[in-house]
Amino acid sequence: MSYKNVLVGIDGSRPSKEAFYKAARIAKRDNASLHMLSVINGQRFPENTPKGYGFADNSIYQPAVDEMKRQLAEFEKVAKDQGISDVKTTVMIGSPKAELATKYPEKHDIDMLVLGGQGLNSVSKHVLGSTATYCVRVAKCDLTIVKTDNGNKLMEIKY
Repeated sequence: MSYKNVLVGIDGSRPSKEAFYKAARIAKRDNASLHMLSVINGQRFPENTPKGYGFADNSIYQPAVDEMKRQLAEFEKVAKDQGISDVKTTVMIGSPKAELATKYPEKHDIDMLVLGGQGLNSVSKHVLGSTATYCVRVAKCDLTIVKTDNGNKLMEIKY
């Protein structure tokens, strides 16, 4: 099977970095578009949540947004250096589960979703991360969960 639009979820974790490399290989092999999506979890600090005498707004996310834009720019350069001409990067605030499983894929005709097996949430040290588990259940496209590094060795994640 050949894919046209490959999406990889990036959260800054080592598994998401390995997922990027596997997604890039798929996109290059199939001459597909490579979409990189980073979703800053907006559920942790809901908009206009009272904080003392003021309110939190989306500006509290700006440092995380800036960092993810920087990381995605680095990945974009790597992808283009590998000969992938159609690379799209998106950083947004929202629900990582909803955006990766359904919203972004439906809007952009994604036919392959690639995710790291475990993200940055050290509280949830399950065999498979909660976002990946959700996407396995809900996503309507093919899905690859990356649990190994480039040498196909199981990644040891230390917190």
